[in-house]
Amino acid sequence: MWRFAWSWGLVGLLALAPDFGATAHARDTDASTSHVRVSEPELTGLVQEGIARSATFRSLTQRIDGTDGFVYLRSGACSIGAAAACLMLKVTDVGGARYLHIHVTRQLTRRDHRIAIVGHELQHANEVLSRQWVRNTKDAYALFTRIGSAGSIRSFETDDAQRIEGLIAAELAHQPERVARRRSPNPSPNRNPLNPLNPLNPLNPLNPLNPLNPLNP
Repeated sequence: MWRFAWSWGLVGLLALAPDFGATAHARDTDASTSHVRVSEPELTGLVQEGIARSATFRSLTQRIDGTDGFVYLRSGACSIGAAAACLMLKVTDVGGARYLHIHVTRQLTRRDHRIAIVGHELQHANEVLSRQWVRNTKDAYALFTRIGSAGSIRSFETDDAQRIEGLIAAELAHQPERVARRRSPNPSPNRNPLNPLNPLNPLNPLNPLNPLNPLNP
């Protein structure tokens, strides 16, 4: 499945990505020092879980942190209808910093699959940001024409992104999500049979079987 979608063609016909300039970036509310910026709680959870459970995902975000680029993840549509996520091929260079945008669709899929797909798109972002000469959309298009394979006029794919997605998926499978909650060290008095406040405790003076219960005939 082609998940890398371009938003600007050679003749500028496919302007699918919004034009985020310096003003929009300055208004961003994400105060994190990470270069991977997310403002939506659901996507923030995916990124945090990916970092916690996958060494490949964690290393990928660290590599992006070491560049002059910032990657913004947000919910949004992709030009390829079947894609669960896509890197918008629009590179904005403001004050020596480059800005990229990844759209994650709301297609229903397993959580681990969504994390791996986000990693896939972050690898595409890393492919751009790891090359200092890629400073604009034209440069990015030239890059993916060289290192990627074209699925159509609107999309590219790279072997490295597919490999990264597979590695993340395998690591997530070996680090399952912990959903079990710790049991409270102080169980409810109504459930602990040894708690003197439990009416079923035979030592509870209110238990009708307790001979000390004044109501016990």
